[in-house]
Amino acid sequence: MSPNPDLRFEVDGWAEGTSPDGHSVFVRAPDDILVARAFDIPPDLVSPLGDLPALYEHLRGPLDEAGASLLSIGALAIDGVPALEMIFEAQDESAGTIYVGALTIPFRDGSFVIKVMCRDSGSDELPLERLRDHLDRLCATATLSERAKQLPRFGT
Repeated sequence: MSPNPDLRFEVDGWAEGTSPDGHSVFVRAPDDILVARAFDIPPDLVSPLGDLPALYEHLRGPLDEAGASLLSIGALAIDGVPALEMIFEAQDESAGTIYVGALTIPFRDGSFVIKVMCRDSGSDELPLERLRDHLDRLCATATLSERAKQLPRFGT
């Protein structure tokens, strides 16, 4: 299970490690990395999760500026709480193409973010398919503590 008591999800098959900044990371050899973080600042979202066109435009701008491409966004629920899924593609000089999926569970004063990165290693298994499988599994296994479910919701 994940290390955060307010956000839990299955990490079977992932090896736990520590990032340079001291956060837990999970690695699925050698090309997939999972990071989960809690943020104590209001989410930087310009509209409710139901307004996907506005969110797409808002999220696309910074990614375009960084040379990345926003592939999709979608609204969903994680353990009954509204969430946002975002998938984008980025280029890295040393790693090549990286596909990133982020699940954001926004609250009025903070958020949980689970980020999965899959590198294209040239194997037969496509990184975007691996990413989609990881995100689907996270959505199916993620649970929030009762304390987290009672936090004021984003947009209220």
